[in-house]
Amino acid sequence: MTQAKSVLSTRRTTASKRKAQPTKKSTSQPAGPAVDPIFTAIEKHRKMLKAWIALSDALERAETKAKKKYGRRPWSLVAWRNYSAIGGSEIEARREEFLKLPGIDPKKIEKEYLAAKARERAGERAERAWDKRAGLAAQRLESDRVMSAAQRAAIRMAQIRPHTPAGAAALLTYAKADMEGDGIDWHEIALNTAINTLASWGKVPPRRMRDVADKPARRKAVA
Repeated sequence: MTQAKSVLSTRRTTASKRKAQPTKKSTSQPAGPAVDPIFTAIEKHRKMLKAWIALSDALERAETKAKKKYGRRPWSLVAWRNYSAIGGSEIEARREEFLKLPGIDPKKIEKEYLAAKARERAGERAERAWDKRAGLAAQRLESDRVMSAAQRAAIRMAQIRPHTPAGAAALLTYAKADMEGDGIDWHEIALNTAINTLASWGKVPPRRMRDVADKPARRKAVA
């Protein structure tokens, strides 16, 4: 079955975490009194991501050690139709997807949805009980707290309009590096922010810039 994509917006992203991107010269803060705010935002997100990864790695090591005594930690991700491991907002998204299928019975989908949510809640209760037995509840809570803070920092960073060409390049570079790893859902926001910023400097409508960017892809599809 198809493995569902997990994003950082759920608590089950430890298995798919990536290493923090190394500092690049292009994202270094420029000298002078007028500092582009995007550099500060990027650095804040980088540090928070690094902190979460350190906590997550430590938690994973503790979990591996505890598994010898308490067995494997339960998993709250659930299987639903052609998706083998989904949870949180992914279940709601799949519900909307299945309701759009031709000839589908909405009542059947709703029944399956409620059953999937019930399985998820049962799995979450089992996860919390295992953490408590293993003495990892507080450590898990702290890891989740920092992860959520990193998420919020990413969204805020992605919404900041750079004040300089160097800042716009830094945002694009940082987003590209994260997308090449195992990124999360702030990339589209960041890319749109950079497009709108660059378009305003050049007095080019953002839609025109997107159309130009899409042309090579469309030509390739036709070919």
